[in-house]
Amino acid sequence: MNTVSNTNADFQRMQEGMRQVVAVSGQTGGTAYDDFNGSNSTDYTLAAKTGTAQTTVNGMELNNQTMVAYAPYDNPEIAVAVIVPSVALDDHGNNSGIANTMAREA
Repeated sequence: MNTVSNTNADFQRMQEGMRQVVAVSGQTGGTAYDDFNGSNSTDYTLAAKTGTAQTTVNGMELNNQTMVAYAPYDNPEIAVAVIVPSVALDDHGNNSGIANTMAREA
């Protein structure tokens, strides 16, 4: 109980994926690159994971947005978790990325 049987290599791969969420641009880039302008441009390297869950409230299609992040990537000192429920979609079915914005401000 409360034991994770992953190897160090497994954890390193997950951490690298989280770094790429904010540090890699382009079509294959991360979902929060634009919000953080690439974390490698700061004094530290950030790692993060975004999430969106579709929901319907009173017939209105909405998204629950989440973001977890930590920094520095190679020796974490701070962690942030943001959960924003019931975010309205715009006319094109997109949302504003408010969880990413809130995490960046933290």
